[in-house]
Amino acid sequence: MAKPRKRASKKRAAAVPRQGRSQFVAAVDDLSISQRPLVGVDELNPLGGASRDELASIVSEEFGADPNLEASEMAIAIDSLSKVVAARMAHADWPNDPKQLAVFMISDRVRELAVTLDATREPILDNGSRSIAGKLWVAAPTLVNGYFATFAATDPGGVFEEVKLKGIGDRPALVFDPSATDPEIRYYPFGLNEDGRVQRFSIANEIFTVAALDKVLRQFHEDNIITPDAALSDFNPWSDGRKYIPRERTEAFLQGMLKMILSIAFGKCRIDFEVRGTEGRCDLLITSRSTTVASGWISHAALELKVLRSFTSSGRRVSAPARTKAVSDGLLQVIAYRRERDAQEGMLCCFDMCLPKHSNGATIFNGILPRAKRNKIELRRYRLYGTSADLRTDMYGNGSSSA
Repeated sequence: MAKPRKRASKKRAAAVPRQGRSQFVAAVDDLSISQRPLVGVDELNPLGGASRDELASIVSEEFGADPNLEASEMAIAIDSLSKVVAARMAHADWPNDPKQLAVFMISDRVRELAVTLDATREPILDNGSRSIAGKLWVAAPTLVNGYFATFAATDPGGVFEEVKLKGIGDRPALVFDPSATDPEIRYYPFGLNEDGRVQRFSIANEIFTVAALDKVLRQFHEDNIITPDAALSDFNPWSDGRKYIPRERTEAFLQGMLKMILSIAFGKCRIDFEVRGTEGRCDLLITSRSTTVASGWISHAALELKVLRSFTSSGRRVSAPARTKAVSDGLLQVIAYRRERDAQEGMLCCFDMCLPKHSNGATIFNGILPRAKRNKIELRRYRLYGTSADLRTDMYGNGSSSA
């Protein structure tokens, strides 16, 4: 027979006074609690404790590197704007658009900035149906929609001055000039107040060729990453250039940058990353729809990227044999990917981030030249200097051809 339960003592019941109970009930019923923001406006990582690098590592381990995790907000915006521009240029009304600048301010507080500019909402921005010229735009990096204010000025100088007078000349800006001979997006990381600090990204819809690919890669290298001064903040591959310490996950970062600039340059092509195959993942694969075979695709080129360095991002030394092996492995990888994807071209791109005393120039390819030639693989090396002084020494010092 179960023992009867003891009645709670008066002493225990008194532990929660009536007044306290009523306050507790009132607090539960207070709807203001549920109205508080779940995420603070300044919270850096609202989705949990994992950092951006940790998330990138997880994705890389499971699926290969994701350039979108490595790309900066502005890099995503440049890629998005290139698609907006290409879509508009393909529209029937494009020839009738005014040949005036379009200026884009990218923000994570779009509506707040739009209110200060008295801008009008445009719900559809990315399908080419809306004229973008002669307007100041405020949008998120994806540029799916946005807000615009029409410029009073029609000339570039007047537009720049108008932006400055609005008090936003110090904000990073993207500019598209429809009157330019060669279409391009100009990025002003320090705003239009410093119009001399600019990076250029060419927009083209030309047919893929190796010559065109070389032109795009060479321009990206020379204009955007050759030194930290050229790279500025959004495209800097260095953690500490003076010590030749590259940033974390350098390969994935460069892969993301190349995916972006190739997408901009070859608007009619598709640029895929980490394409799975039986022999590994192809870093970048450039394809386009076939004009002769229904639902068919043409594989133009398979690209393998390698970073040659003296140090890892943590400062650990990298040996010369390790660098040589990276080049040899890269050749075998691109041979396999080109064959598996039946690509017309294969290219091994090596980004040399070594200390000056460790950089061997084009001789890094000496050991693989015969095999590369037999398998029709293009070899490219791009030198990245930790400082502009090292670039000058290499170009004009005693050991240079210009000395």
